[in-house]
Amino acid sequence: MSKGIIVVDVPENCGYCDFNALCGDGKHRCGVGSIEDIIDGYEDSIPDWCPIKPYDLDKTVKQLEDIKMRHFLTMANTGDNKLDLAYEYVGNALDTAIEIVKGGTV
Repeated sequence: MSKGIIVVDVPENCGYCDFNALCGDGKHRCGVGSIEDIIDGYEDSIPDWCPIKPYDLDKTVKQLEDIKMRHFLTMANTGDNKLDLAYEYVGNALDTAIEIVKGGTV
């Protein structure tokens, strides 16, 4: 099965979460996790089991930049035109990936 990502604002706590659902039994339940997950008592915090996780954009950009540098150190300026051209293509692809990540588009 393929995977997907839904991007939402990370709430301060369950009380501010868009997926906080008041059920017929009067209990607040998590609409993202299991419907069995009762979130009463988490109005001022987020439980460890919460499936909404923050995304660290800076960390991802740094990882892509590090990959580009590793390729540069192993492939660029070798004197072999094919390797230099390959590095240029890889470098351009990684630059594009970095811009996509920064822009939040796919």
